Amino acid sequence: MNSKNNSTAKYKQQLLGIRDAISEIDNSLISLLAKRRKLSIDVADIKQAIDKPLRDQIREKELLGSLVEKASLLNIESRYITRIFTAIIEDSVRYQQEYVQAKITPSTKNNLSKSVAVLGGVGAYSHLAAKQFFAKSDNQYDACDSFDEIIQKVERGVTEYGVIPIENTTSGGITEVYDLLLNSKLQIVGEEKLPINHCLVTKKQLELTQIRTIVAHPQAARQCSQDLEKITKARISLCESTAHALATVAAEENSDSAAIASEQAAELFDLQVLKKNITNQERNYTRFMVLAKNAIPVALTVPSKTTIALSTGQQPGSLAKVLALFENANIPLSKLESRPIPEKPWEQLFYIDLQGNIDEPHVAETLASLSSLCKFLKIFGSYPSENIIATKVSADSVAHASLKRAELNTTSATPTSPPKLVDDAELSKSIMRISPSKTLQESIVDLNGTLIGKNSFVLSAIIHNLSSEHDLEELFNSIAECGLSSCWITNLRNLQTDKSRNSLDEHSISRVVSLAKQNQLSLVLDIASAEQLVLVLANNGIPRIAVSKLEQLDLLDSVGNQTSPVIIQQPQSDNYEKLLNAAEYILRKGNQQVVLELALDYSKYTPSNLASIAKLKNLTHLPLIIHLVGDKIDLQVLPILVSGIRDLGVNGVLLDLTDKNQNQNHESDKQLMITAKELATIMTKI
Repeated sequence: MNSKNNSTAKYKQQLLGIRDAISEIDNSLISLLAKRRKLSIDVADIKQAIDKPLRDQIREKELLGSLVEKASLLNIESRYITRIFTAIIEDSVRYQQEYVQAKITPSTKNNLSKSVAVLGGVGAYSHLAAKQFFAKSDNQYDACDSFDEIIQKVERGVTEYGVIPIENTTSGGITEVYDLLLNSKLQIVGEEKLPINHCLVTKKQLELTQIRTIVAHPQAARQCSQDLEKITKARISLCESTAHALATVAAEENSDSAAIASEQAAELFDLQVLKKNITNQERNYTRFMVLAKNAIPVALTVPSKTTIALSTGQQPGSLAKVLALFENANIPLSKLESRPIPEKPWEQLFYIDLQGNIDEPHVAETLASLSSLCKFLKIFGSYPSENIIATKVSADSVAHASLKRAELNTTSATPTSPPKLVDDAELSKSIMRISPSKTLQESIVDLNGTLIGKNSFVLSAIIHNLSSEHDLEELFNSIAECGLSSCWITNLRNLQTDKSRNSLDEHSISRVVSLAKQNQLSLVLDIASAEQLVLVLANNGIPRIAVSKLEQLDLLDSVGNQTSPVIIQQPQSDNYEKLLNAAEYILRKGNQQVVLELALDYSKYTPSNLASIAKLKNLTHLPLIIHLVGDKIDLQVLPILVSGIRDLGVNGVLLDLTDKNQNQNHESDKQLMITAKELATIMTKI
């Protein structure tokens, strides 16, 4: 017994020593990060002196590629390194921008206390957004009961700033705020984007069936409508702000009421979180504008936005002329929204966010030119852009790094090369004979961050018949490690019951999308009905539909009415009539985010197969992906075939990672047709 105690004490002592060593490393990391920040300020000073933009994304991409390669030699995963250094780079960019901006306007984000008007006060989302924007200072927050009161207090000088929501990714623009800004003299001097994670909060723990009243701001209730419909016995009581909702529930003696609020706000009011994440859409953000009496100049080296409102009247082509002005001046528009003018039936007022600073000559000239085209023009102000788009490491760098890690981890002998199916030189010649003509402007489709179309080419992986979360995690990790940005899943089984089902269930979709997101992968899921389409889109997945399923008119209509991307898939065939007809129907209904997918059996490859692909590519402006199917993979032929397909102007290739014909059991789930190392090899060759 004493021996066991001595052994335990020894291990505890060793554990303490290891933890001390880890803490020492962590402290060193903090010191190094602080040193890196200081050096980034030196960079900002030099760039300002030579009038160079603060951000250099080419340099960032090279840096990430170099870091990923160095990390691979130490057997560190590329996704781990990219996540850490993407965050470091983003912090560096923000730090530089704030430093440069502070030289012009030292009062905006310094540590001096400010007075800020917000809707509802402590606990409201406006309050959280204001605290996030003015994070460096301890401020006085003035609680207001309405948007109008916020604007009035800033206009009268009662407060220096006002923070007001302008739009939400789920419920859209806030009409009342637009109307108030139009009649106000205030200037927009900043923006803040806040993730909105609505929770159902109560005074004590309750069952959902026990709730009789749900108190919420109208916007919050609208953004959580789907979950609220399930609580059938509760009535919805609307109030002025989230802070009011929290105060009402906290003060009530009756404990059968609930409020919709954030987890942070619930803590402030000592309330219990009954249910998290009740928002209709997983990615739910509200954009807030920071208002002041006077405009605040923005440094020309800081990326900026300018918000304007204009009316063109009803002359034919008037809006097109306005948009052409921005295009000719190379000024991107990040937002264009229309609102009816109440006193002028059928006339519209357009709210525009443009990327640029009013003090930049080309922006000022363009805005001046608008005067002759517009009946009404109001400039709300220029302000630093809150969005910092992360630089992505090149797929080539990730693939090379993955190969190096695989070499470090391998313990077996190098396998011999599989036999060739056809002669490489002969295959290359047959590919080179086919060249598509470019007569149409190709469209570009955004698959949740993966752009497909025009000159882009993406390699994606497809998984069949997997039900185990563990297997999915391993495969997603392998796919991401190879530098791929999207994954496709067919016949997704129920992750709760572990049994095959014909219909997708909400839990499985939500879980698999979450696993993909952790690996920064876009996820494509097969659907067969309008109901499944709603489920997949609600969980931020991308629907993939076999062309045979589009004979269901309700499904075809539902797809056409969406603004989200959709993939139409057809087995190998020389007859594309059904595929193109289905695509044309969807486009005419309104959805322009359509990707075509065609299967090609590479084990039965002939030059005529590539000719048929070229023919299809020339018949449509839509992005085209080729799904390579077959019983065996020849790793020597495959890179040549993929490169040939790319040379035809095709926008991507889809490779099977698992056998779709395998028996559906746990033992076979892990049988891969192609390993991560082999996939990385293909990536480097193409």
